Amino acid sequence: MKRGLHTKLTIGLALLWAGAGCTTVPKAAPRPGVPSGIEGQNLEELEEPKDKAFRSRVEGLTHYLTSRSFEFRGKPDDSLKHLEAAAKADPEQESVVILTARRYLQKKKTDKAIEVLRLGQAANPDAIATHEWLGLAYQQANQPAEAIAAFKTAVAQGQPTLISIRGLTKLHSAAKHFDEAFKVLDTALTKDKPQPEFWIGIADLYRDTGLAAKSKISDIKTGIIAALDKANALKPESPLTIHRLADYYKLWGENEKAIRLFVSLIELSPSLVGVREQLAELYLREEKTEDATKQLEAILRSRPTNERALFVLGGIKRDLDKLDEAAAHFETVLKINPVADRPQPVTQMESTGRLNAGKNPGAWHESGLGRLGILGAGLVLRQLLQLALVGLLPLAAFSLGTAFRATSSASLTLFINHGRRLLFRMNALVGFLALFTAHLGTAPGLF
Repeated sequence: MKRGLHTKLTIGLALLWAGAGCTTVPKAAPRPGVPSGIEGQNLEELEEPKDKAFRSRVEGLTHYLTSRSFEFRGKPDDSLKHLEAAAKADPEQESVVILTARRYLQKKKTDKAIEVLRLGQAANPDAIATHEWLGLAYQQANQPAEAIAAFKTAVAQGQPTLISIRGLTKLHSAAKHFDEAFKVLDTALTKDKPQPEFWIGIADLYRDTGLAAKSKISDIKTGIIAALDKANALKPESPLTIHRLADYYKLWGENEKAIRLFVSLIELSPSLVGVREQLAELYLREEKTEDATKQLEAILRSRPTNERALFVLGGIKRDLDKLDEAAAHFETVLKINPVADRPQPVTQMESTGRLNAGKNPGAWHESGLGRLGILGAGLVLRQLLQLALVGLLPLAAFSLGTAFRATSSASLTLFINHGRRLLFRMNALVGFLALFTAHLGTAPGLF
């Protein structure tokens, strides 16, 4: 009896529980916003962003990434289309604006480039690069007045680059307004730029403007040296920059400054033969024969057959009355290069040596670095003969005959390149060689 009651109670409770589970429960109201991927959390959906600048930046970034995607897939036209959209959506992004303008300038579409750059100029008036590229775009569009205005705006800023300074200088020079061009360069000298290359570029512009204006050297040298001194004060570390700066100082007669820079290059790399040659030349200009000798001997230790070093060192030894050493150097030059069939053009070293010959007794050594390629064996032989005539050197028959043949073969080319006077000198040397050889009794066997 009790067991049956217990069973009925259990079944009843089970039916009640099952009935409660089958009843319909109302669904929860949907949450507002955009699903975030996390259950129960949605993002708020805004019809209009409160910050329009943020929306522009996102739109610009989206177009820029799309542009890059098309570029990677080899579709440059579609890439440029989205790049322009990115620049217009967010013109404050200077790099995107300039990249867009550069692409259009490459395609010769200056109107498109100017449109984009003007948007960037309006959005960011202090962006120097935007003004400079706008000047370039106007210049390419043959609108010099607008280009000058854009370049002037860039130069007026605190840190202009060579783009605006060069562009403005060239435009003034093309219009024959050289005074305005020099004013631009003088303004550039007041800037505080930490790049040595910038100041070397200013020196280049002073030089080019002075040549175009046919100005006196003294009028432009002041600006050039001022720019070079600013570059030197920054203590450049690049060997190429140091070498270019030293060359500039050497060209403008600032020998001591050039020497210091060339010495620093030698300290960086002792194997720079060309630098040692220039350093030896500068030492000879300053009449520092001992220092020049050290450089030439260092060249010969690394390259024993360097003709120019042998020739100049021979001249130095002759002036020091070390005649045997001088003769040995001259004979070595003849053995290395017995025939000079192809005289080289007059070099800067030769020109400098000729100009300084009256002022500096040792200038002929300096000019010899360049003249060896022109006179060849005949010039070397002249030094040998001067030693031989005073009975201080027995000339080797081989050297004498080889030099005679070299001198004869070079006469016609020298006449063409250097004029009748030099030919007369060479012919006189050839005749003298024949007489001297006959005196030695070696003429039949040699010639």
